[in-house]
Amino acid sequence: MNLLESQSRENKQSLHEWRQVVESVAAFATNQGGFIRIGINPKGENFGVRIGKGTLEDLCNKIKQNTDPPQYPSIKVEVHEEAGIIVIQVEESPIKPVWAFGRPLKRVGRTNQHLSRKETHRMVEATTGRTWNALPSVGFPLKEASKEYVRDLAT
Repeated sequence: MNLLESQSRENKQSLHEWRQVVESVAAFATNQGGFIRIGINPKGENFGVRIGKGTLEDLCNKIKQNTDPPQYPSIKVEVHEEAGIIVIQVEESPIKPVWAFGRPLKRVGRTNQHLSRKETHRMVEATTGRTWNALPSVGFPLKEASKEYVRDLAT
C-alpha cells in the first residue's frame, strides 16, 4: 500500500497534530475527499499512536466543532505490527468550501491551501445557488438601507 502523501492522502505522525488534521479534513472535503492517517510520518514510515479510551471520540468532536459546515468523517483503527494507525476517510462535501478555524481550505497537491475571498464566493454560489448578497446581514439595521439601494437590488 502506498503511504506517501498526495492530493488525496495526508500523514500525521501523532495526535498532537490534531489542528492540522482538522484543516486537512476541511481541505479534503472542499476538494474530492481523501484519507488522513495518524501514526505515519510524511515519508510513509509507520510509527503508530497510542489510542486510549475516548481518543477517537475526542478527535471526532474536535473535527465537528472546528469545521463549517461540520464534518463527520469515517474514523477507524488499523493495527500494524502492534502499532495503532488511525485512518480518517473524508468524503467530498456537497457544500463548499469547508472552513476550519474560521478559514476556507482546499487540497492542492500535497498541501492545504487557504482560499481567496473571490474563490470562496465562487464556490458558495456554485454549490448553494446563493450569492453572498442573498445571505442575511447580521447586525445591519434595515433602517440604514436606502429605498434607492433596495429598489436597485430588486431590478
